[in-house]
Amino acid sequence: MLVDKAEGVNRVPSLYCRKQAPDLPTWIMYDKNVFFSDLKVSSLLPTITSRNAIRVTYTEKSRNLFLLRRRYNKSDGAKNRKQRALSRFHGYWDDRDSEFGIMHHLEIHYFLADDTIEIKEVLPPNSGMEAGPMFLKRIRLPRKIPSHVEMTGGPKCPSYSPGDLSIGAVVNVYGRKVVLTDCDPFTKEYYRVTYGFDSFNPLPIPKDEGTECVSTSVAERQLPPWNGYGSYDDSAENCRTVEPKPPHRDFIKFLNKDRVGFDSHVLRFAARLISDNPEDKLRYFIIKYFLCDDTIGIFELGERNSGFKGGKFFRRDKMYLPDVDFFVPKEPPAYTEKDMWVGNELIINKHCFRLIGADEYALRYMEVNEKEYPMANLALIMDKIRRTLATQENGYKNFVAKYMDAAVPDNRELMSVRCFKQALKEVMCERMTEHEFITLIRHFRGDPGKEKSPRREMIRSLVFSDLTRGLWDEREKLREALLHADENGLGVLAVPRMRQLLRANRLPINTDLMDCMLQVLNKDADCNIVYEDLLTFLDFQTRPVYNLTEGDYQKVVRHAPPLKDTECKLWAEAETIIQDGFVNWSAFLCQLNLEHLVKEQTQ
Repeated sequence: MLVDKAEGVNRVPSLYCRKQAPDLPTWIMYDKNVFFSDLKVSSLLPTITSRNAIRVTYTEKSRNLFLLRRRYNKSDGAKNRKQRALSRFHGYWDDRDSEFGIMHHLEIHYFLADDTIEIKEVLPPNSGMEAGPMFLKRIRLPRKIPSHVEMTGGPKCPSYSPGDLSIGAVVNVYGRKVVLTDCDPFTKEYYRVTYGFDSFNPLPIPKDEGTECVSTSVAERQLPPWNGYGSYDDSAENCRTVEPKPPHRDFIKFLNKDRVGFDSHVLRFAARLISDNPEDKLRYFIIKYFLCDDTIGIFELGERNSGFKGGKFFRRDKMYLPDVDFFVPKEPPAYTEKDMWVGNELIINKHCFRLIGADEYALRYMEVNEKEYPMANLALIMDKIRRTLATQENGYKNFVAKYMDAAVPDNRELMSVRCFKQALKEVMCERMTEHEFITLIRHFRGDPGKEKSPRREMIRSLVFSDLTRGLWDEREKLREALLHADENGLGVLAVPRMRQLLRANRLPINTDLMDCMLQVLNKDADCNIVYEDLLTFLDFQTRPVYNLTEGDYQKVVRHAPPLKDTECKLWAEAETIIQDGFVNWSAFLCQLNLEHLVKEQTQ
């Protein structure tokens, strides 16, 4: 039964001041005050299964009617939103006098809108204590604990105000003495403007040496020496856990350096075996470096009647440096991508290999990523030559005068590769590697496209193998389709249309090999393919695929990594043979930019 209180009794709830809460309980004051709303249910759901499936939109009419009855002004709401600011203080509560007591580091929040306070405890890392949600929930904090607290009313207790809080003040939190030591910049500005405070020097916090948590790094676990069985990573994982687990790979490196389309991220080098045995000196090897996991695989190209079968020579694995102690707790150093350059010698399992060449992909990859490969960095190579010629007396002048006559008589800007390498070797002596010579020759190539490698015939050989395996012999039918597609009789077709016709005639080759074939076909000025050249390309009866000369075969096929149909790379048309040709001597001297030394030495 509800009975009204006497007139002298405070009817305002004790937790709120007057005008901030209704005089009656809310369940009576707001009874039957309902917001009418438009209910929208998502059409994608057949039935309402949860509250999240319903979207409620309150109508403007019902909301305004309720605010009008409450005499609520919208500008007051905006003003209240601006007052939703809090003052943040830092402090501590020293509880070391009690049994098992510690120093509590606290963060005090004072809400200026309603003069309420909440306190959070800040625990240091590795303290071993579970952090509670709140040291003190948001409430009007009384200055003194009242003797008797009424649940529904009673006299108001004096609470803390903004003027009571400052650096160095002691706040009584229900018998706990909390000392304020510092505050944030907003609080300093608020107290400077409102109360005229100028000094905000933080107070020192007493140290609790007995319970202070000091974070220390855990000592690295010392593994037993490697016994040589299995790989090092596999043996290390067996030592770390009782249950054997596969070794962890560098997953980020695997994602960045794994094969993506034509970009294989495999550096292939041609190598010779350095040995006193004359038979071993003639053996030819292919060394593959896999960038995704820093492993090396070695394969031998067998030669007929040589006594060596060929094939896999060393399985793909990490190759460690020579003369290192393998039976140690830490993994011994291994060969990295920095060691892979033409002219370097690798000692792998007591076999000495000399890298004598690299395929086009490896050379181009190293030139594109020149910051990671100093041997392919043109700027560093030119700077090395520039410093050497500048330090010698009349070095640049004598260098130019001596080898000017070695240029081609018909074209003074060109010089043969052999003379160019001889000139640099006399100046640089042993300070330049073979890979740096290759980088210079490739950059200052004076006859691009003059001596192309017979890549077309190699691709014809691959296409012939697939067509023979697929029993395809519909060349005349393909001719009719090409003539029918060429409505204007121009003799050329666009690349997409050509690819569509090849698929329609069921050419049994994969997409990668088809792209390589279309790349080497003749084209007009608009990059349209001449389909007569395609028919000639596929004419294996009158033009067999074995018409490569022995010299071309030795240069391209014998001394290069074996090509597969999925490994055919779309090289640029300027692909040339490094061993022969000419160098743009004039462009090389221009990039050296040492003409000022000749003028200074002449004066």
